[in-house]
Amino acid sequence: MATKTVYIKNMCCSRCLTVVRMEMGKLNIEIVAITLGELKIRYNPKAIAIYQISKALEKHELGIIENKEAITVVRIKQLLYGLVQNNIDDNLEKKNSKFISEQLGQNYSYLSRLFTKHENTTIEKYLILLKIERVKELLEYDEQTLSGISKLLAYSSTQHLSRQFKLTTGISISEYKKFLQVRRMPHDKIG
Repeated sequence: MATKTVYIKNMCCSRCLTVVRMEMGKLNIEIVAITLGELKIRYNPKAIAIYQISKALEKHELGIIENKEAITVVRIKQLLYGLVQNNIDDNLEKKNSKFISEQLGQNYSYLSRLFTKHENTTIEKYLILLKIERVKELLEYDEQTLSGISKLLAYSSTQHLSRQFKLTTGISISEYKKFLQVRRMPHDKIG
């Protein structure tokens, strides 16, 4: 039996985790650990080839990443997604460059250039898109005030949040709440 860590592109939510678990179960592969974008497995390489795992994932628009640079980009996305989804406001308030650099143990300038090269957008713009999608989600739930959402996502003020929302979506928050015409984007389509 071999243990291997596999990096997976387009994993963005709990449903993706469920799909990966299901596909690994079909192949009789033991999952040691699983997080968004990363899967640690124990399997018999003589019985199952990596391309079989890849084929199983491709049915769900997921894929194995083998390029070291692409793996680093996935790890950056994981960090940013975790910050926004898990409301880790202490880290959202912390300078993102410092947080990412500390978490990955690499120079932020390098990570920033690498991310832009692969995603055609900056880390900062990607984080803004993630935050705005989270704002849309929270607005649709209608369980928090705009002030609460602003604080949760570490905006300096509700005005700052409102301005960024309008710049990103093209409509104001009140228009969004009124019409809900701007569809939320799946996280794997951001960027």
